[in-house]
Amino acid sequence: MFVFRRFGESMRKRFFKGLLHDHRTAYLLLLPFMLLFAVFNAFPIFFSAFLSFQSWNPVKGLSSMKFVGLDNFYYAFTDDAFWVSLVNTIKITLVSGLCQHLFAITLAYSLLHIIVRGRRFLKAAIFLPYITSSVAVSLIVFNLFSPVGMVNELLSGLATKLHLATLAAALPINFFDSDWIRFTIANQVTWKFTGINTVIYMTGLASISPDLYEAIELDGAGRWQKFRYIALPLLAPFIFFATLMTLIGNMQLFNEPMILTQGTGGVDNSGLTVSMYVYKTGWSYLDMGTASAISWILFLLIAVVSALVFWGFGKRGGLNNER
Repeated sequence: MFVFRRFGESMRKRFFKGLLHDHRTAYLLLLPFMLLFAVFNAFPIFFSAFLSFQSWNPVKGLSSMKFVGLDNFYYAFTDDAFWVSLVNTIKITLVSGLCQHLFAITLAYSLLHIIVRGRRFLKAAIFLPYITSSVAVSLIVFNLFSPVGMVNELLSGLATKLHLATLAAALPINFFDSDWIRFTIANQVTWKFTGINTVIYMTGLASISPDLYEAIELDGAGRWQKFRYIALPLLAPFIFFATLMTLIGNMQLFNEPMILTQGTGGVDNSGLTVSMYVYKTGWSYLDMGTASAISWILFLLIAVVSALVFWGFGKRGGLNNER
């Protein structure tokens, strides 16, 4: 019985050893992923690049494709709506990005070095918005900030209680008009992504040696000095990563502006982002060629911005900090 058991174990070892060294088996295991990647990633990328030089209405079928060269790119650059959407995207990106990181760094440092009670609850509460459906939250925000929503009701009560005549005269505020819509979108984006940036900064702060804080305490440094001269410089690689992810994500904003503007882009396109412009061009106007061209313009813009972030942090030595 012992001999048969040893023989069976030997055969299993040989089988699995041969299986691991068989390249065909490896390719077979990778095949499902490669097929999914080819269908849902690679093909759309190459097809959109091809379409950017074509004039095509998908309703008329593939036979309606016509090569137009750079006309789609020329049309995009000469269309006022493209530049409006780009300016809106940049404004929302800068406002929400700055607020996200200021809040995130402050929260991360406070949770690690100042706040003691309720730390676990606060961590969960801060991170929760990131894993919440942006579509569901956008619908809630749309109702909260409507002229008859809770925000206007709270402001009305505040104006009445504190006798703020100027505020009372301005109510109800339409947070979706051309003056407020970008603020409303940036507010929701900040709320959603502050949590993940806080986690990134907490990881960076936790990796800093306590000896450094103790050394500067001997010189009489307080909390602000410890943060300014120890924490902030050593957080540079994490700030770089978080900033890069924020810029890439915010440049592609779609769900929030799409729902908050009800798919219209807002009054005078004041809430139109580049991703929304791509969607409207492709699916509302059925101009897939121009939509693809705008997508590639957006890709190149993100690549340029990413390169500038790399260059900026690299020049300051922020990517080479040694602990």
